Amino acid sequence: MMRKIVPVIITVMLLVGACVTVNIYFPAEAVKKAADEIVDDVYKKGAEPAKDTKPEGRLFIPGNIDDLFSGTAWAQVDINISTPAIRAIRSSMEGRFGQLSPYYGGGNIGITNRGYLEVRNQGGLDVGAIGNMRGLVDADNADRRRLYQEIASANGLGGDTIPQIEKLFADSWQNQARPGWWIQRGDGSWVMR
Repeated sequence: MMRKIVPVIITVMLLVGACVTVNIYFPAEAVKKAADEIVDDVYKKGAEPAKDTKPEGRLFIPGNIDDLFSGTAWAQVDINISTPAIRAIRSSMEGRFGQLSPYYGGGNIGITNRGYLEVRNQGGLDVGAIGNMRGLVDADNADRRRLYQEIASANGLGGDTIPQIEKLFADSWQNQARPGWWIQRGDGSWVMR
């Protein structure tokens, strides 16, 4: 009797186990939250000294309660945004933001729909200021490129996810932009925020 029950129990356990699937996907919500935190820090810490310290590190986004009952097991989403490389890039961008700020406000630079800076016009700037602005834009874009790549690398997301990371960061850069700054829409047109 026992010999017949054991295979039945094992079969039932295997069938129940087979009903649970694991979804491995691009963690867009977690990356968006990481982008919001980083952009907020660059804009705020770059404009003035930090008055409070909040812990940096990993952002955990749990699945919703429905996932517990749907037969779906979600992979834990834990985005690492505090590697030494990411911290260095953030610090570099925060330090540069104060120098970029007049160019944002003057309408000289704008935020593209891919999360980078672009020179919009050079009106009202002398040759030295134009060179300074272009150097700052180039340095910031290099940091942004490295930041997006490092986030993908540090979190095992793969290079093919960088366009998704760029888009999520572009949304954060643009959504947190100040009134009077230029932002590029998805269709390539430019509008003032």
